[in-house]
Amino acid sequence: MIRTKLSKVFVYRLFWAVIHINSCLLIAGFAPLWAQNEETYDVAHRYSVAELKEDFKLVRKVLQQAHPGVYWYTKPEIFKQKFDSTYLQLNQAMTEVEFYRFLSPLVALANCGHTVLDPSEEYQNQGKRFPLDIKFVDDKVYLLYNYSEDSTLQMGSELLEIEGQPIKKIVAKLLPAISSDAHNEIFKYGTLEEDFQNYYDLFIGKPDTFLLKCRSPQGKIFTTKVAASDDPMLKRYHKRSAIEVGTYPLRYKEIDSLSTAVMKITSFYPTEIKEGGQRFSRYLRRSFKKIHRHKIQNLVIDLRNNAGGEMLYANGLFAYLYGEPYMFLDRIEVATNKPLDFLKYTNWDKIDIHDTKYLEEQAQDSTIKKDGVNYVVKTNYYDFLEIQYPRRKRVFKGNVYVLMNRKSYSATCLFASLLYSTERATFIGEEAGGGAQGLNGGTFLDVTLPHTYLNLVVPLEKWVKIPQNYPHLNRGIIPHYVVQPSIMERVNKEDKVMEFTLQKIAKSPKK
Repeated sequence: MIRTKLSKVFVYRLFWAVIHINSCLLIAGFAPLWAQNEETYDVAHRYSVAELKEDFKLVRKVLQQAHPGVYWYTKPEIFKQKFDSTYLQLNQAMTEVEFYRFLSPLVALANCGHTVLDPSEEYQNQGKRFPLDIKFVDDKVYLLYNYSEDSTLQMGSELLEIEGQPIKKIVAKLLPAISSDAHNEIFKYGTLEEDFQNYYDLFIGKPDTFLLKCRSPQGKIFTTKVAASDDPMLKRYHKRSAIEVGTYPLRYKEIDSLSTAVMKITSFYPTEIKEGGQRFSRYLRRSFKKIHRHKIQNLVIDLRNNAGGEMLYANGLFAYLYGEPYMFLDRIEVATNKPLDFLKYTNWDKIDIHDTKYLEEQAQDSTIKKDGVNYVVKTNYYDFLEIQYPRRKRVFKGNVYVLMNRKSYSATCLFASLLYSTERATFIGEEAGGGAQGLNGGTFLDVTLPHTYLNLVVPLEKWVKIPQNYPHLNRGIIPHYVVQPSIMERVNKEDKVMEFTLQKIAKSPKK
């Protein structure tokens, strides 16, 4: 059972090495002294109002004092009003799951997909789950993957109701609890496609069976009952990511008839790439050597389902595509230049990047940080804050096409913003899952609330990259050509996005 919904990355200062942690805490072996005993865990235990208020205040304090992007898309007065009014409603004891429902919409105010509130590990490990994955297409919900024992249930059927509740009503109840970068709604739907089982469990209920009302691909309305499953995979967040990344995250092929190369990069994470026996730098070197030798005119970079990872990889790829010096980031900001007094609840005992020697002298230097005022990190803290230079040879000067979807996220979105701002690529597919202006990431705090044991993950660095002349700064990067495969094309694994791209290349004037 993984601990958090979203993958986390660390970036060590002064160089590009990044550690990806996926199924453990941010520091190996870390376990808070106050951790619960799973054998004695009681899901029905009710925490006192005093305990809930203490946990609530800690969440607010962490977001206000440590999160550099909490006011990026939410005004300070709105944040204050929401927290104040919600706090006044804390007047009765609650179970862990009730308190989770209570807090989740407040955490989502950060408008940050890397800011995640999780139930305790003990809660996550118990119970059964809904045995199907869903897919949102054209404002409808469809069945896409079947984990139940009922092999007769036809995938591609439209899901209309669960236990008598309209699916649209269920989705409307779940969406406010999901965090996403900026005002990017498509990322929330992508999260539900991966994690519907856990959100249903937390917000709707945990029946032993689920009565479904569906419409078959042939248009027939039918009802069926499926049993809840205790398959451990269903309790995992982003459970299909390993399948989508594949055995080999880095692939290359050429289509001679179109003078086209296709680079399929399903991950920027070092661990996932290493598990495939691959090295990113070698992949880039060999790929662009072939592109140069074979005089390729068109390059398709397929970043669909690439959830991000190491920024070095994204920057290294861009350096082969752009022939002039550039800035990878506009700047990095942090929320404070003072020590945090709640680190005993976290995976850190000291945060180096908050030290004043790493922050710009002209930054705000008051004892109490004003709402919305951050501190700018000095350019020598990270190498990539300095001017970046292209590859001295084999810079590709032909046509670049980037394929992306709602699961293209984090470092992948930074890469897309950089390409957009330099007008270096044509984007095809779906709106990317991240924010166009950058992300909150870098170093992460993993906070365990002392009473309810809910886990709050908060990024400590605001990485800003504003794409010039992009009109939708509060969204993700929206493609020049939106291509949305139908549900049956997805069920049948037909790649309409790639087909569209290759058709466009075939119709383009030859140089």
